[in-house]
Amino acid sequence: MVKPRILFVGSFASMAKDGTVGGQMFACRSLLESPLSSSVDWLLIDSTMKSQPPPNFLKRAYYALPRLIKFMHYLFRGRVDAILIFTAYEFSSFLEKGFMSLLGRMRGKRVILSLRSEIRPFSHDRWTRWFRRWVIGSCNTVVCQSDHAAQNLAGLLAYEGDNIVIISNWIDSCQYRQSKANGESSRSTDRPLNFLFLGWLEPFKGIQETIGAAQMLAAKGLSFRLVICGRGSLGQTLQAHCVRLGLEKCIEFRDWVTDEAKMKVFDEADVLLLPSYSEGLPNALLEAMAAGLAVITTPVGGIPSLIKNDVNGLLVKPRDQIELAEAMEKFLGNRTRVQEIGKTNRRIISQQHDVSQAWPRIAKVLNIAVKV
Repeated sequence: MVKPRILFVGSFASMAKDGTVGGQMFACRSLLESPLSSSVDWLLIDSTMKSQPPPNFLKRAYYALPRLIKFMHYLFRGRVDAILIFTAYEFSSFLEKGFMSLLGRMRGKRVILSLRSEIRPFSHDRWTRWFRRWVIGSCNTVVCQSDHAAQNLAGLLAYEGDNIVIISNWIDSCQYRQSKANGESSRSTDRPLNFLFLGWLEPFKGIQETIGAAQMLAAKGLSFRLVICGRGSLGQTLQAHCVRLGLEKCIEFRDWVTDEAKMKVFDEADVLLLPSYSEGLPNALLEAMAAGLAVITTPVGGIPSLIKNDVNGLLVKPRDQIELAEAMEKFLGNRTRVQEIGKTNRRIISQQHDVSQAWPRIAKVLNIAVKV
């Protein structure tokens, strides 16, 4: 039996050139490693972001050109049965992927466009809304990560089509269940509570508020540990700032962590801090929850669909380091609650956000018959 050939545009590198990693990489990788791959032949075009912050528009156009050429080669010179495209909603990424989507539809192919970032207003919307609406309306299916994202998309574009579906972000939670990070003995109550920040060291991730909140707790003489894993434009400045304030005893900076190193970081941590200004449905949040961590995060993007305040985490206002510090102190005073939330979060991810639930739905929108 001839397998359908799926042209898949997404992030397939293990990391970007500057060492950064992102949630789209893990989503794409877990999909390729799922049982879906036994039913299809993938034609891959890697669109991994080169760096964070992103390159300027001209550089991004330069990087996009070879991808467009490769896309057209597959589309016009070979057999393609369906097209799956992952894209951010911001316009540089959407322009390239939207053009691919329109080309695919012009060739009569089934096109699935998956939006992998927060869907929010941009200053240039008045000039670009028509293009976004054209692309969205042309695709066979548009995948959003949450009800909130789907509602925002329809509202911002004044779009009333019925081709939008919700498929929540996914991870392979099995590797986290197998990790010793799920053993309660590894999270001793005899040591200070360990907070983890995992992500880009950029303003929009709330890293400055994280440092500020930690400084407030240290000034009160509270005992805790904060491990910061990631890289970005604020890294060296923040490290020097912590040294000047004498915070190096309670705050540790590390680089990006992957594979076994990441599992070790999760094993050591109790609470994930994710005080972002903007998110879709972040992979770091899913991973931490799968590893049994409690979380403190912000109600942006699709996060409120996953985290209910004071039920399986704490929600704080973006850009508010005082509220963040209060939430951290709340967990410092109730370690038993932290462990209870961690167990709840592990169960939520296993039951609702594992790739085993996601890949059959991707197969369905691609119109591929597989045995589930």
